[in-house]
Amino acid sequence: MVYGISTILSRLFNFILTPIYTTVFAPGVYGVFTKMFSYVSIINPILAFGMETTFFRYLNKHEDKKQEVYNNSFLVIAFISTLFLITALVFTDFLAKYTLNGNISGLADQKSYIHFFCLDFIRRCYKCYSFCQVKSRWKTL
Repeated sequence: MVYGISTILSRLFNFILTPIYTTVFAPGVYGVFTKMFSYVSIINPILAFGMETTFFRYLNKHEDKKQEVYNNSFLVIAFISTLFLITALVFTDFLAKYTLNGNISGLADQKSYIHFFCLDFIRRCYKCYSFCQVKSRWKTL
């Protein structure tokens, strides 16, 4: 239930904040955020690569080794996330130019957006792992 409430609240906040964003930000800036969030929704499942399903599969299969499953899952997520972060930081210039479609005006801002969204990817991966731990220990209500 907690997991479901957090999902509902995050979507509710998005619904409430959208009119605020469209009045505060210029249409071009809001368009950048929309484009970046669409990339997040596509890349995030690839980055998490079904770890939630794998986590529960091995947790149910090896109930006597719960701590080992927790540790291995965390290490895999930490490794993949760190590898992604390093790769994205190395190619920030390329990614910024690609997302701007070759237009280099606003390149510095776009680099900042990419850094922000890379950190958001990492946060989302760790959040997925944290929710898996909570769901495995207390089950859903």
